[in-house]
Amino acid sequence: MMRCHLQNTSVPYIGSFLAVLILSCTVITPNARAIPLFARKYKTTCFTCHVSVPMLNEFGRRFQANGYRIANSEPKTPTWDQLPIVLAFAVTPEVIYTHSKDNITNEVIDSRNFSTYGVDMLTAGDFGSRLSWFGDVTVDPKEGAGIESLFLIYHAGAINFTLGKQILRTLFPIQFTLGTDYLAQSYDSFADASLTDKGVPIGGTNTLLLEEASYAVSAFGWVPDILNGFRYELAFTSGNDGVDLNDASALFLSTDQTIYYANNAPLKVGLWYYTGKHKLYDLDSTGAWIYDGHENTPWRLGIGADIYDPWVKRINLNGQYMIANDDNIYNGSSFGQQRMTGSFLGLTAILLPEKMYSYGRWDHKEVNELNLSDTQWTMGLKYHFVPNVFLSGELAFDNPKIPHQLDNSTTTLSIGTMFAY
Repeated sequence: MMRCHLQNTSVPYIGSFLAVLILSCTVITPNARAIPLFARKYKTTCFTCHVSVPMLNEFGRRFQANGYRIANSEPKTPTWDQLPIVLAFAVTPEVIYTHSKDNITNEVIDSRNFSTYGVDMLTAGDFGSRLSWFGDVTVDPKEGAGIESLFLIYHAGAINFTLGKQILRTLFPIQFTLGTDYLAQSYDSFADASLTDKGVPIGGTNTLLLEEASYAVSAFGWVPDILNGFRYELAFTSGNDGVDLNDASALFLSTDQTIYYANNAPLKVGLWYYTGKHKLYDLDSTGAWIYDGHENTPWRLGIGADIYDPWVKRINLNGQYMIANDDNIYNGSSFGQQRMTGSFLGLTAILLPEKMYSYGRWDHKEVNELNLSDTQWTMGLKYHFVPNVFLSGELAFDNPKIPHQLDNSTTTLSIGTMFAY
């Protein structure tokens, strides 16, 4: 694990900079990369808190859990009195080759294209010693401009309170890979059931997806006196679309603990639980959504671990097991239960500290009532020219199966870069 020492920099300025740095790298959007918003002024880099973006080192984890501030330090002057309010940006252009084969019909499709990437515009800072803001506006060529995340955070000693659109902090909220989601954690029961206009939540989308930003109020923090620091978050949300709480609402709880074992190597273990309800709506003859009298009550449970080797602390192993349950999913003829179990195992190797990293991951999920199984392999290499500019190459294999209905094999090769300013 990388150890970082900050010297010759005033504590308030360090707190302001790192608040922006950590939020930009880890919280604002699941696809966000390192945004050195104040790095040019305070002369530090993303590697202060990251092994490689977006993967946090232990310094970054503790700073994040402490409300994105250094312990026992609070900025005294609002950001706008320290320097002009700056908007950072990040872009991630890629070239993608995809080879897909339907193993039932033997149909093969090949495609080669540039990704239609958007631009993330980010801002963050302090209103004073206790109140901060964080925001991410994405300009996408397909969807136009939109707010990915925007929330306030109030620092009340050891507890931090947030209000707004934000990513809930699961054990592994950020994808280390370029474009492959965790199969289990991004599970969408309605999408897997291939529903488009029957028994769906209000607005025609699943409003309680865990991997997308949620409209939520939360409390999170870090208790340093429990072993080497106990982290937690408790949140209440209306889901991803900000709908009426009578239509959709959920509770979220996440906890994790870091301990040090042989040769002071870190081991992180944790769990999270997510449960709620949402009314189900159908399209009527005029195309309007009408409540059909059913409510889905989903819950998700995840447990996981993250460990470094005790010798050189350059090999990271991580994994998660997840269970999901929905009690009112429409299967084409009736409403019923739908259950999913899934897991992932990952490995990251630091080949050249602050320069080159390799990674690999195995994902698997099974949806019982659909007889669906899906296996995904991902491997890649990242090279940092400078902390905020890197080149990536990634190879992914995906194979979802339903007996006698679905058997697709997809191979995706992605080569791209990220640059931010």
